[in-house]
Formats: sequence, structure tokens, C-alpha cells
Amino acid sequence: MINFVNLLVGLLIGTFIVGSIYSLIAVGLSMLLSTVGLLNFAHGALLAVGAYASWYFTLKTGSPALMLIGFPILFLLGITSDKLFFKKIRYKPNSTGRLMLLTTTLAVVIEQILNITFGGVRRKIPTIIKGGISMGDIVINNNHILISAIAIFTIILLYFILTRTVTGIAIRAVGQNIEESLIVGVNVELIYTITVGIGFALAGLAGTLLGSMYIFNAAFGRHPLFIGYIIVVLGGLGNIKGTLYASFMVAIIEQLSYLILGGSWGIAAPFLSMVIILIIRPYGLFGLKEEVR
Repeated sequence: MINFVNLLVGLLIGTFIVGSIYSLIAVGLSMLLSTVGLLNFAHGALLAVGAYASWYFTLKTGSPALMLIGFPILFLLGITSDKLFFKKIRYKPNSTGRLMLLTTTLAVVIEQILNITFGGVRRKIPTIIKGGISMGDIVINNNHILISAIAIFTIILLYFILTRTVTGIAIRAVGQNIEESLIVGVNVELIYTITVGIGFALAGLAGTLLGSMYIFNAAFGRHPLFIGYIIVVLGGLGNIKGTLYASFMVAIIEQLSYLILGGSWGIAAPFLSMVIILIIRPYGLFGLKEEVR
């Protein structure tokens, strides 16, 4: 009985930590897709950029605070990418397909640059807080507590920005109806650029947090990318609350699959769950059914 309780508590703790990071990835993907119409296949590579940037600057300076430097770096990269690439493509014919091809190409290029720059050796961001909290036979890593706290704080801050600030409300408005947003004077191009910056920054932060938990290389963002899109589909496009719920649901499915079926089911189990749910509810667990007019 005691072993079962310990197993359950450990599972719930692991789900909370992993789910909080997955929520950063999925919310970024959801914002890019719902507001900008950008299916970003480079999101996984951006996680790797965030992880490597945080690892490099922390190692070179010895300052734990620079672990979060991936966030502003990726924000600037997002703004730059939108102005240089995405803006020039999104109004052309078949822009969706072109943007998909562009982000896929960016993913390959970014991974190759990281491989050339840092080599194929796996890295890990230094632990900020050592030790842990004991709960019977279970020890909760202090660094993991900090990581989940940063992720949850970021999501709460983002929710506040999207619901309480002019820019955030404009981002949501553009995602819901671009024509009406233009009528009321919203600078849609500026909102697109800011949204891409936020989406990239969330990927950078998620990569940093994952990189402080696990060893990583240039390709380590591929698994979180697939998981992120599963969460977006299940949570409902543009639905932040639904995305949060789906993040923890997918996290517990993944944790259970590792525990019961083994590591090879880490992607298969969430994908299978998504397919089953979409057969029953085609618009996702938390998405709203579209009206036909």
C-alpha cells in the first residue's frame, strides 16, 4: 500500500512539473497558429536554441540568473524572423504551405548550426538550487520545484497580459476576427510581430527549463514539438485554459505510458489518445464547435 501511495505521489509530482513546461510550449504554438496563422515546425529547434543560450551564458559567467537569457534572446529572434521572413510570405498565394516549408527549413538550419557550433556532445544547464524536499520515501528536487514555479508564473503573467492589457486584448481580437480588428484601428502587422516574438520567447524559456532537467543536444526539441501540437489540438485552438488542461492531461498520459509500457511509448501513447479523442470529439476536448453559416 505504501509503495502504491509513493508511486502515485511521484506520478502526480512528475505530471505537474512536466505539464507546466508543456503548457509553455503549447501556449506558444497555439498563439502563433490562432493569431498569426503560423504552423511553426521550427518550434522544437527554438527550444534547443533557448537551452544552448542558457547553458552557454551560465557556464561562461557563472551567474544563475542568466539561465533565463534564452527568453529575451528568442523574443528578439522572433521579432526579427517575422520582419525578415514571415511578413513577406503571409500575404502571398498558398502562404500556409510556404510558411510550413519555411519553418521546416529553419528547423533544419538551426539544428545544423547548433551542431556545428557546439558539437554533438550532450549538454545540461547547471543546477541552480541543489538538494530536495523529503516526503517519506519521495524526494522532490528543489531545482524541479523552481522550474515548475517559473513555468506557472510565466503562464499566469501571460494570461494577465492577454486579458488585462491593450496589447493582449488586441492579440486575442486579431485571432478572433482580423477584419473587425482592422476596423477599430488595431495595427495588425505590429500585433503579428509581437505575437511571433512571444511565441518564440515561450519556446526559448521552455527549452531552458527542460535543459536544466535533462541532457540535451540540437535535436532534443523534436519530442516536445510533437507533444505541443497534440496539446494544441486537444486544448482547442486559441483556448489558453483548454491548453493548460490538455498540457497536464497529456503529461499524465505520457508519465503513465513510461511507467506501464516503457519509454518507447512516450510519443505513441499521447498520439493514440489524441486520435481516439478526436474521433469522439473532432474539435478537441476543450475547443468550441464551429458554427456553420
